[in-house]
Parts: sequence; C-alpha cells; structure tokens
Amino acid sequence: MTSGDRIVRKVAFGAAGALAAAAALFILLQTQQSGSSGYVPLPKLPSNGTIELRVALIENPRLTTFSAAEWQQVLKTARDLTQEHFGLDVAFTDPAPLSLEDVFDRLDNNLSDAHKDHIAGLDPDRIDWNRMAEAILPTLPTHDEGLSAAFETVKAHTGASYSEMTSVAVETRRRQLALILADLLKEKLAAYRSGDSAKAIQDSERPGRPGYNEWIYWDALPSLSLPYDIYLTNQPVISVEYTQYPIHAVIGGGVTAGTTSGATQGQFGTAAWVTNFFNMASDPVYAAIRGGTETSRTQAIRMTALTLTHEIGHVLFHFGHPWENPSCIMAPSRFESAEGAFRRIDANACQIGSSPDMTPGAAKIPAPYFKEMDR
Repeated sequence: MTSGDRIVRKVAFGAAGALAAAAALFILLQTQQSGSSGYVPLPKLPSNGTIELRVALIENPRLTTFSAAEWQQVLKTARDLTQEHFGLDVAFTDPAPLSLEDVFDRLDNNLSDAHKDHIAGLDPDRIDWNRMAEAILPTLPTHDEGLSAAFETVKAHTGASYSEMTSVAVETRRRQLALILADLLKEKLAAYRSGDSAKAIQDSERPGRPGYNEWIYWDALPSLSLPYDIYLTNQPVISVEYTQYPIHAVIGGGVTAGTTSGATQGQFGTAAWVTNFFNMASDPVYAAIRGGTETSRTQAIRMTALTLTHEIGHVLFHFGHPWENPSCIMAPSRFESAEGAFRRIDANACQIGSSPDMTPGAAKIPAPYFKEMDR
C-alpha cells in the first residue's frame, strides 16, 4: 500500500494465499498520510550485479513463528521469485533481531496525534462509516479495466451480484464500490469480534496504547532511524484506519500481510515489512481467508516468500497493482489457496512495462512519516 498513495497496504499472498498478494500486499497509490510534501523518487538500480537487501526480524514471543532455518528458506525462495518475475538478482543479510516492545515505544514517541487519529479501532459500532467509505475511495482503480476487475474480485468473494453501472462515469462507479466495501467491512469486523480469532490480539500487551496489531504503526516503522530494507515479523496486523484502506484489507476483515513505505535509512528510500502470521494461523477465520483449512510449514514458507517478493516489487520498482492481470505477482490477492496462487502467477504473462501498473514508478510512495528524534 501507499498513502493516498501510501503504497501498499497489503494483504499478502501468504499461505493465506488470499493474504499474500500484497503483499500484499497492497499498494495504495494516492494521498499522503506522511504530512510531508514529497514522494520517494524511483531508485536507480545497478544494471548488473547483486542487490543486497538488509533484513531485520521483529517477533512477538507470545506467538508461533518460523525457525531461523525456515526464515532463511523464505529469503531463498523470495530470491528465486525476484529473479523469475523481475529479472533481478537480490541477496539478503542475516535477519537482525529487534525488540517489538522497543520498536513500538519509539513509534509512540514519534507518531503525531494526527496520525494516531486515523486509527478507527475494530469495533464496528464505533467506526464512522461515511469517513470509512471516503478512506476506501482513493485506493480504487481509476481506469475502466482495473475498476471492473476490482468489482469482479468483490463479487467472487462475497457471492453477491453488484451492478457496475457501466454506462455512468468511472467516478460514480468508484463511489458505489467504496460504499459496498464499507458495508462489507462492517460485516467482516462483526464476525471477527465474535470468533476465536480476536484472541490473537491482546490489549494487555500495550494497555492504554495502540496495540501491536495497528497498521499505522507498521506503516510508520521504516520512518525510524533503522538501517533496514526488509522487516520480517510473526505479529498479526489486523486493523482499520481512516486512510487509504484497500480492497484486500476489506475482504480480509482488516488483515494486512505486508506494506511498503518511505524509509528514513532505506537504501532505496523505501522499506517493507511482511508477516507470516496469517500463513500459519489455524483459526477458521484466517483459514477461510486463505482458501483452505490446513497449511503445511512448506506452504506457509512459500506464501510468505511470495508476499515478500510482491513487496520487493514495490520497494525497488514502485510497481502498482495490476488488478486486470491475475498472472502478475503484483496483482492483489485473489483470496485463494497457496497452490492456487502459485498456479496463477506467470512471469511470462506479466512482463515489466506490460501495463500501466507494471511500469516502474506507477505507485507514488510518500516520504517517511517523521524524522525520529535523537534517542
């Protein structure tokens, strides 16, 4: 996702195939949440040689995660996928462990009240749904083909038959879809709160403060003075914000599997985070999102790698989300099984430059949220 163009609020392809696309997720492409006036320029990549990406690992010790060897397998698979889909050779540093508590304390001290005001919470009875529809609107495709594909994605997932009103202006259709998605999100949150899945988030971990699940905080993570390009985590990011809220987050009931943002110390001006939580969770709510009740460790590793590769496409190329071409690894998740996701993507059917969203620089990624105060 991106801000107003906040690239990438995503849902990853993950073993939660559905969740992985973004990687997820997701690239939102059109408005600044950072408050800064600029966007991150498209990086100039070397024409040959290997690009080394610096990696950090931020884990919640309360939750299940991968072993060190399994995280290395995620990175190896992502390297292979990056070569296959983007024609680029990347390497990763060994993940450097960071404290989740320390990272969030630093974010608490630097995020403005205005940014925190975007947090809507997970209680559908306390959310301003008109404001929510306006937050969804900027993330929707602005061209006919992409908008039709977005409608079809929602129809396929909900089973409903929504009219696109194809004879009316694109903007009218976009607003119709935004209202449909706001209603769908309300239903999703009500179901989420009534099930066991809500136990993944514990208020007691950060009493009186935004929880580790809040996307606003994860989106701001690269603004900290940390020398990393990729952040790996096992923390579930399940949240609702009044800012550039993408379709895949709606369909997933607030779930985001990965995001790319402007970075203070990222080599390329951006950095991404990716979670493996939804690829491993056995809860029926998450299983339904990813298209299957069971997931093996091997599937979870592959799907986390798929999400990471999607994010690398945002980090290095600033690709958008080609909704109309499901063969693209940059297309948002189709909410399918892990096997389905890997069958769907096809590098030969989605070349760089083959569509507006697969053109480098298609996504406008806002500058970092803040300049971190001296510690």
